[in-house]
Amino acid sequence: MIGEQLSGDIFLREIERAGLAPYVQIVHGLKYPGPVHADIDHALVCANRVLLVDSKYWQAMHWRWFGDAMIGGAGQNQQVRDSGFTHGVAVVRQMFHPIEVGAAVLLHPSSPGTITVDNSMAGTHPPLVAASEGIAPLLDWLRGALPPTQDEYRRLQSQSMRMVLSITDGFTEPFVASTAAPAITPVVPGVDQPSIVRSTLRSTGSEAANIGRWYLNRRRRKHADFQQKASLADARRQQRHATLMQRRQEQVLRMQHDELNSQRPVRKRKMW
Repeated sequence: MIGEQLSGDIFLREIERAGLAPYVQIVHGLKYPGPVHADIDHALVCANRVLLVDSKYWQAMHWRWFGDAMIGGAGQNQQVRDSGFTHGVAVVRQMFHPIEVGAAVLLHPSSPGTITVDNSMAGTHPPLVAASEGIAPLLDWLRGALPPTQDEYRRLQSQSMRMVLSITDGFTEPFVASTAAPAITPVVPGVDQPSIVRSTLRSTGSEAANIGRWYLNRRRRKHADFQQKASLADARRQQRHATLMQRRQEQVLRMQHDELNSQRPVRKRKMW
């Protein structure tokens, strides 16, 4: 969760700095396409492009792809981390077609020092990005999706957001864009850009509301799971304590029995 929070702060700061705040929407905690309990940390949506980001809070060292694993450091301190993120991106990319889907793994240091990355052997895997280097290249890729008109932006943004929101609580039927051409009006200089965002949010209001409900339910489920695990752990501790006390009591009784037996004649001694 620390890595996700750090990434969220970076997104807000750098999106504002890049002047993309009126155009980029962020969705956190997408359902991972496959394993039940896995998820995709973030999705940045801009027109017909979606950037999926996996946040990692790892030790400050040199990280690189090697095969299907991410390897950090060298020698005795080497760490190997497996990830199903590449597979999830491939499934989402196929499902969202023709929307363009990009991906990246954003690394935050959990120890003093600096994270460095090497993507020379990444192949088809998402590139590793050190948080200290920023996400400007990723935002430039999103910027390339901006259309020349407001109406076209609204249409593409609505289509992409519906697809993203369809996997916030498991996969549903994919959204099919209307084939009817929308009315096109030119973007004029000095336009009130926040109004574009409000209009886009209204067009996807019901889906956006699902984010809050799903995220709240998700936190409640996690809290319930945590309480259940804590109760089970407490019950096990009590059981272990009871067993230990019983064994100690039996040991004391055995010592008392042996002491009394030692004082009896051999023929009158009793077996335990």
